Amino acid sequence: MDTSRTEIEALATAAGLRVTTSVSRKTALVVAADPYSQSGKAATARTLGVRLVTEHVFLDLLHHTQQNTAPAAPAAAQ
Repeated sequence: MDTSRTEIEALATAAGLRVTTSVSRKTALVVAADPYSQSGKAATARTLGVRLVTEHVFLDLLHHTQQNTAPAAPAAAQ
């Protein structure tokens, strides 16, 4: 991945997401260098129907989420 795991975890946590090290039925999303990997976590995610995305897709989703939840600028006084 281009971005370190530590940095991705920090961004996710700052956005209010819960970061875990394992995949379960409660997992909403798995970020993987290769979503088509045959790794144990990727296989578990596929079996459970958990969406797998690349870091670039995750960062894009995070960026758009933050834009949509940013507080509006106060109206100018007239």
